Amino acid sequence: MLWFVLSLVAAFFDATYFTLIKSYLERVDFYVLGAGVSLFSFFFTIIASAVKGMPVLGSRFYPYLALTSAMEVVAMILYFKGLKSHDISLSMPMLSFTPLFLLFTSFLILREMPTPAGAFGILLIVMGSYVLGLKEVEGDGEDPLLPFKALLRNRGTRYMLIVALFWGVETNFVKIVVLNSDPLFAAASFSLLIGAAFLVISIVRGEDVKAGFAENMGRFALAGAVISLSAVAVNQAFTMEIVPYVISIKRLNILFSVLYGALVFHEINIRDRFTGALIMTAGSMIVLLS
Repeated sequence: MLWFVLSLVAAFFDATYFTLIKSYLERVDFYVLGAGVSLFSFFFTIIASAVKGMPVLGSRFYPYLALTSAMEVVAMILYFKGLKSHDISLSMPMLSFTPLFLLFTSFLILREMPTPAGAFGILLIVMGSYVLGLKEVEGDGEDPLLPFKALLRNRGTRYMLIVALFWGVETNFVKIVVLNSDPLFAAASFSLLIGAAFLVISIVRGEDVKAGFAENMGRFALAGAVISLSAVAVNQAFTMEIVPYVISIKRLNILFSVLYGALVFHEINIRDRFTGALIMTAGSMIVLLS
């Protein structure tokens, strides 16, 4: 039960993080944004890790940390590029398929397999999040295949499908890093490498990093704190339950995103999204009880 609560907490903070990022991208270069947020996340998590006590590192910590960090940098670049696309609305439903990919990759990499009931619950969550994604962007969801059709002509949609594939593989490696350290130190290590990578990219691109940090210090700190809470919560959940279950519950972040859309961005037609929300809730209950 605790893993479920932690995954739900991660979903809430994940939705909060992407709500912040959505607003920040209008005024901050995304490479500088990635550097600032990740380095602040490192600052928060390494302090917490030092207070808790540094863990003994397993033999697979460093190689999988390097591999996962490299994959996440690529995924974040594609994600940020996707968010900058004018028709990103068609791309977002693609991210709902990450838990589906994990059904296969987690078995291949970690030998983790959900029960038949659990797999059905995951499929319901994927279906519900896809429906919610369509309602989020299309309003009436007239053509449920529209995001797939957009793959042929929409670069943002292709970016998001690649991101979903990356996360569908990478998340398994994250668990290996966590099991070879601990949730706090793993989160700090990821943040440091990712932040350093984005900082180097920003400098090479000629971005005014100093001004970017000076003007957005508060924004970076807030988003860094939020994503730190999400990362530590989901990392802790990884130590208790299989990856497909944890990530499928974390995917409930789209429910929180809908609420943010209503409360922060004053979006309408919230009732139209009730079907997707109901499907996701049913799926999460099946996963919990399986």
